[in-house]
Order: sequence, then C-alpha cells, then structure tokens
Amino acid sequence: MGATAVGALRPPGPEQFDPAAHRQDPWAYYDWFRAHRPVSWSEPGRCFFVHAHALVDEVLRGPDFTVENLFRRSRQVLGPTLVDSDGEDHTRLRPLVNHDLTGSRVRELIAQVVRPVAEDLATGLARRGRADFVADYAMELPFRVAVELVGLDQADRARLARLMRPVIDYLDRVDAPLSTAFAAREELEAHVRAVRAAPGCPVRGGLLGRTTPRAPEGIGEEEVVRTVGLLLAAGTETTVCTLSNAVLCLLRFPEQEAALRAGTLPVADFVREVLRWEPPLHFTLRYAVRDTQLGAVRIPRGAAVQVNFAAANRDPEVFADPDAFRPRRPERAGLSFGRGRHSCPGSRLATAEVEIALEALLRASSRIRCPQDGLPPVSGVTFRRCQELPLVLDPA
Repeated sequence: MGATAVGALRPPGPEQFDPAAHRQDPWAYYDWFRAHRPVSWSEPGRCFFVHAHALVDEVLRGPDFTVENLFRRSRQVLGPTLVDSDGEDHTRLRPLVNHDLTGSRVRELIAQVVRPVAEDLATGLARRGRADFVADYAMELPFRVAVELVGLDQADRARLARLMRPVIDYLDRVDAPLSTAFAAREELEAHVRAVRAAPGCPVRGGLLGRTTPRAPEGIGEEEVVRTVGLLLAAGTETTVCTLSNAVLCLLRFPEQEAALRAGTLPVADFVREVLRWEPPLHFTLRYAVRDTQLGAVRIPRGAAVQVNFAAANRDPEVFADPDAFRPRRPERAGLSFGRGRHSCPGSRLATAEVEIALEALLRASSRIRCPQDGLPPVSGVTFRRCQELPLVLDPA
C-alpha cells in the first residue's frame, strides 16, 4: 500500500537509516533497507537497526541481547521495571505483572470493565452521530481498563492521564524533555504511595489491592509503585494506537467492514491483520551483551540495537503479498507483541479490548464514515497512529 515506489528511494547516506525520515509513509523506506541492508549502523540514531523478520526474531529470542541499560529511555523515565530487567530480576518481577493479565483475572476485566465501557462509549458516539474517535473513544477505553488493572480510583482518571502524557511523550520522541516527564512520574508515584498509606487501604483491587499494605515477599515497595506507572504507560498508548489504526482500516477498506457486519469475517482475524499491517509500535531497543554476529554484520558488545517490528511484519520472506491488507491470510507470524521473554504480557487483554470495541461500534451503528475528504495520516516514530480521526456514525 506504500504510495512511493521502492525504487525511487535511497538511504540518505551509507547505512544511515533514520526512522524519522519518512514519518508519513515509511513503508517503501523500510522495504529498501530490509532488502539491501537488513542490519545497518545508523549515525543519526547511534545504533544498529534490524529490519528483517528472521533477524528481528533472533534479537528478541536470543541470548546475545538484553534490555538492561542505564540509559534506556524507559528506564530513565520509569525507573528500573520489568520492561528493563533480565535474569533474576525479570524472573522475580514477571509474576507481579502477569497475575492480573492472565486467566480468570483477564476474563473478569473483560466482563466487568471492557465490555460495559466499550458498549457505553459506542452507544454514546452513535447517539451523538459525530465524534473524534481518538479523543472520545480510543483514549478513554484503554485508560479506564488500565486504572482498574492497577487498582486506582476511576475518579482520578483525568489526573492520571495528565500525568502519563509527558511520560509517554518522552518514550515516543527524542525531543521530549526528561525533566517534565520525571516530574510527572514523581507526582504519580507520590499519589500511589498516598493511596497505599491511607487508613483502610482505599484501593479497588488489581495490583494495589493485592499488594497493599505490604508488598509480596521478594518484591520491594518501590517496585510495586514503579510497576503501577509501567502498567499505566504500557497498557494505554499501544492500545490507543491499535484502536485508532483498526478504525482507520475499517474506513480504508469498506469491503472489510461489510464482511465484519455480515459475520463472514471474524473480528479476531481483522484485528490480527491490523496489528501486522499497521502496528502500534514500530521499534524496540536491545543491547548486545557480547561481541556477536547478526546476519552479515558484526555487532560489538554494548551496542544499541533497534529492532523494526513494522518492517519485519511486512517481510516477503514470511508474508505473501505483505503490503496487501488480508485479514484471512494464513500466516500468523506477526511480531507486534514481541517474542521471547519480553513478549507483551498484556497481549490477550489488549487484543480483547480492540476486538470488543470494534464489535460494539458495529452494533451501535449501521455505517461508519469519515466526514472529511481523505483519511487522516498515521504519524509518529515509535508509537504510530492518526492524531485525530473524525467520524460520522449512522445509527443502527
């Protein structure tokens, strides 16, 4: 679907991949590097970029790469958490996060939060007829779910969302100030500590309900507090992006919307293809723990390595006709939730949120359309979505 011919693009210099070079339409740019330099040094990023599916999978699964580094942006802004830990720390912290993201707890969240909130938001949008889907739906549903997941009060949701915005901006943009994000993180953590210390422990359940007033054995108090921030960040922005990208795909491919409404296309297949074709997260960072070889390129110990999920998701060695949006395709090798020990623990919940949101929108309306000429562009470097998505919903 890339609008620019691959042959017309050339890298800006020898092995100088720059992820910001083609923000509006990066696909032909990714294609060129995947075909010609699947592993390459980038002077603008001061790191290696990896674009081919097999090599991305090798970095994510293999023992030669780690997430641990004091200067990783997520560690700078969130402190040491599960997402920046390997070895014993990762093994110790993973159950703290997994508890509410697997099994019966996910089913409870779906039944008690995701479905009723999705239905309420969809009905409200259909009743109004016009809305900005990003602001009025995509940002609302994941944050309500994340607040419930960590056990904070929904009445504080607006404040929590305000505090998380500079944190997410810092994770997404190299020009976002750390000082602003760090101040927001400190205010958030002070709020969490106050909740934990309040008489009667006024928490609703979730992570804080399980760990207040005392953290589980082997888990520090500060690790609980930092995990709240991690879940609020990780459980919201990528789902906001996926929701927005999914509705954008409904508008871009009206035959797929018709198939969903007719029941001939399972919503799970549609969402799986959205995640492959227009993933919410394009890059994630690793570091070489030793001198190693990746493809034909030598990677020295300590080097930063950015893996390109999006390029890997359209690798023609893995996906037939990879630029085509085909929800019924048989290949199930998309990498949008990662692989290996750092695969996303919230993938099941996030996928359910998007599937249920789409089902609710389709039930509440007879037609979904964009009132403007042309669809808004998907933009961003790390997190990718349209910034606004005006909709008109014809009532069911």
